[in-house]
Amino acid sequence: MSDTHNSTRKTKEDMNKRIIISTEIREKIKEVFGVSDQAIWEALRYKTKTDRANKIRVMALKNGGKIFGEIKTQKRDE
Repeated sequence: MSDTHNSTRKTKEDMNKRIIISTEIREKIKEVFGVSDQAIWEALRYKTKTDRANKIRVMALKNGGKIFGEIKTQKRDE
């Protein structure tokens, strides 16, 4: 079977990248999206690349989540 499905493939930049959130934010995400702790864990560790996972990451970051392990590959415009 070919490994061409993009929903679970991780890029080199994502290998150690994760979002850390509080228990309060985790519970809020569970309530809003109706997802399990496992789905949140996978989304916040970039194990999944689905629309729902992207929305979970956006909500986590908008509510105080912090990214750790990110490899910066873009130049910053000043």
